[in-house]
Amino acid sequence: MLGSKARQAALDVQEANQAAAHAQAAASRVRALTEPHAAQTQRRLAHDQIFRLAASTTAWTDLSTAQSSQISALLRMVKAYTDLLTKLAPLAQQELNRQQ
Repeated sequence: MLGSKARQAALDVQEANQAAAHAQAAASRVRALTEPHAAQTQRRLAHDQIFRLAASTTAWTDLSTAQSSQISALLRMVKAYTDLLTKLAPLAQQELNRQQ
């Protein structure tokens, strides 16, 4: 009885060792398959971040250019009003002189 229990225990240990060896082999295969992908994924994420940063920089540059254009347009408008007032000032003075 003890002999058969010992034999069964030895068989169980051997089976457990084989299962562990299979598990280690499977883990090695999974690691071999996933590690290159993990490195590739990290590179892809880094490239994605660079492209997002470049797109963001381009967007800010475009916004800055648009704002500069708006400021230039406003300055041209102020100049046009100033020129108009400069031309109207003598006419306004003449009208005031005529009314007096």
